[in-house]
Amino acid sequence: MAIATGVGILSAASPKPAYPTPPPPTPHGPVLIDVGRQLFIDDYLIENATLKRVFHSATVQDRPVLKPETKLETAGGTAEGAVLFDGGVWFDPHDQLFKMWYAAGFRDGIAYATSQDGVHWDRPETGISPGENRVLPYQKGWALSGFSVARDGITNDASQRYKMIAYHRYKDRFPGDHGDENPPAKMYTSPDGIHWTGPEMVKCFTGDNPSIFYDPF
Repeated sequence: MAIATGVGILSAASPKPAYPTPPPPTPHGPVLIDVGRQLFIDDYLIENATLKRVFHSATVQDRPVLKPETKLETAGGTAEGAVLFDGGVWFDPHDQLFKMWYAAGFRDGIAYATSQDGVHWDRPETGISPGENRVLPYQKGWALSGFSVARDGITNDASQRYKMIAYHRYKDRFPGDHGDENPPAKMYTSPDGIHWTGPEMVKCFTGDNPSIFYDPF
């Protein structure tokens, strides 16, 4: 099999999916593949193939790698929680650490944890609020619904190394506040994933669980 670019050789074939999927877009001319690692989860970069693509089951840990333990996670928001949702887990090659952003306390705040192996996690105090690992300060009446963090390894602006989109619903921010169930999502940028600048409002409807990622193609 030849990759569409002719840069390398790899063989794979995909079994017929159990549900209908739209065909991938057809490349118009060579596709650059030197933009990072390629997973070959579909045939977008594959011209022809002789091998079979096989999927293996993941190994489940016998315990969660993160569970509600701190006051923020057990007493914050409307219920206890230390939940990843769409938050994000990234390996930072500069700090040689895995970094996680997760929801601490249901509908409360966005918290930060680090790990050397992806299994054992620490909750460093961030300085955003005393004794906690929040990355955004508490805002009265802001109910967190969903958020997503992406590490930008391409930008030349170190102050925007991390990007985050967050969606909050609003209620009881002030006397008589009946809330806003469909507000715009908010964008933030950060040099370290802890200290964030923003927000800038997203000028389109996203729903309550937005996510962001960089598409090198």
